[in-house]
Formats: sequence, C-alpha cells, structure tokens
Amino acid sequence: RRKIVKHNDFDAIHKFLLEEEKKLDQIIIFDVGANVGQSITRFNQNFKKSKIYSFEPIPYVFEKLKKNIKNENVQLHNLALSSTIQERDLNIYNYHQASSFYKIKKNSKFQKFRELGFKDNSMKSIKLKTETIDNFVEKNSIENIDLLKIDTQGHEGEVLAGAKNFLSKEKIKIIEVEFILGIAYENDLN
Repeated sequence: RRKIVKHNDFDAIHKFLLEEEKKLDQIIIFDVGANVGQSITRFNQNFKKSKIYSFEPIPYVFEKLKKNIKNENVQLHNLALSSTIQERDLNIYNYHQASSFYKIKKNSKFQKFRELGFKDNSMKSIKLKTETIDNFVEKNSIENIDLLKIDTQGHEGEVLAGAKNFLSKEKIKIIEVEFILGIAYENDLN
C-alpha cells in the first residue's frame, strides 16, 4: 500500500507487466473483495482501457460501492467468489473490512488490533450463494483475465481454487493477492 520505492509499487508493477496494454483494445480486471471501490479507483487511474468486474458480497458495503463507482467500464456484482457454487455463512463484523467466511481467532493480535476504536466489534452471519470464477467467466463469455486482484480475508485460496480451469489454461496473466501474515482467522490459510 505504501509507495516506498519509486518504481517498485503495485502501480509500477502492473504497468510493467501489462506494457502490452497500449496494443490491446481493453484490459480485463477482476476485483474480488472490492470493498467500497478503492482498487477500482486505482485501476481506473492506471488503465484507461479497462473493463472491471467487481465483486463485493456484503450487502450494505455493496450499496456504498454502487454510490462510489459510477463508471460504464465497471460491472458491480453483489457476489462472493469461492471454490464451489454453494450457500455459505459470511461472518460480518462491525469493522466490515474484517468480515470473512471464517471467524476471527480469539485473543489474536489481529482481533485486538481490529477492536481498537470499535468498542463493539460484534459479528453477525448472513447466508449467501457463492460463485466460482470458472463458472462466471463461462456464463459471461470472458476469454481471459489480465489482472485478478483478490482481497478476501483468508478466503484467497478458495477463490483461486474456483479458477482452476482458467488457471490451467493460462488465461490469467497477473494475480495480486492481499493476505494476512500471522494468525487472524480460524482457518489454515493464515
């Protein structure tokens, strides 16, 4: 997130790896875990010829995303991507950036940090249907993904597993994954 080295930040890496953008009619970007649109704003600034598919499963956060992003090159989907198509419980915390399919590990540094400033960081669960990248691209006739960004609070491995077919065909050029180092959730990806 910090631009520490002039030519070694996310933006510079994306531009270097997608140098051929100048030749392409359009860059296809998947923003999985869009939150309120921070990455979409960054992508739109860097890639003028982009088509962005944005995925945010939390209903009230999705409503904020819709208000923030009004751009014809962005498709907003109130949808969770995973390894299978199924119905799952999503744990939603008052600090919504910590929301996940997994519960926060009790007494972890992650929990204590997230509770700073939130006297009540209680959780509620909602049921929602998940989709896979493989199924989504097939239904929407998407031939490739130039940049796949995943920020799903411990669920990144499941999102990638749901793209197994697309990955095996080498149809995804760049994968940007945001993940937590250390103990955060009650799962084994941490």
